[in-house]
Amino acid sequence: MLPKLFPSQSRILFIGDSITDGDRSRSGDVNHALGDTYVRLIAARYGHDHPADAVEFINRGINGHRITDLAPRWEEDCLKLRLTLELFRETYDLLLSITRRDLPNTTIILCTPFVLPLDKIGRDWKLWNAEVSRYADVVKELALNHKTSLIQFQPLFEAAAIKAPPAFWMPDGVHPSAAGHQLMADEWVKIAKEIVKDN
Repeated sequence: MLPKLFPSQSRILFIGDSITDGDRSRSGDVNHALGDTYVRLIAARYGHDHPADAVEFINRGINGHRITDLAPRWEEDCLKLRLTLELFRETYDLLLSITRRDLPNTTIILCTPFVLPLDKIGRDWKLWNAEVSRYADVVKELALNHKTSLIQFQPLFEAAAIKAPPAFWMPDGVHPSAAGHQLMADEWVKIAKEIVKDN
């Protein structure tokens, strides 16, 4: 058994040439995304030994690439993967500040992220729920600081999941069904109507 090497929910990036690539899938096929390489073997072993940690392994190897080929894609394939909570807050805050400065009369509606306990998310629900809640808290904080309207989708979906199973609203726990999108649309229109009425 491998020892615990990484904090929970770490992202481990492998980037390089054909040895790393290993004919990895580019189509979103999760079963072949890591290629037929050492990357897959490491991810399989670590995931098997520490499933509760939800460590994510990412393969960005490309056949034929040398070190000189890495530079042009370093930001896209490496740096942009670093979406920490602080980076999320800083970027979001900057965008709102710019919008308020240049378009002071613009009405802004912020929406919080959401998940339901299905599939992979359901298996690691405590981790997912805690992480999404942290990002939702940032959105609520920004809405208050920038005096925007706010829609909190998580409690909306949780209330809906009492009326029908979670899978009815969000089959994979992340992407809403047609009914889930209608739920979101109705709430957005409700908030928009309140804004118009108040103005």
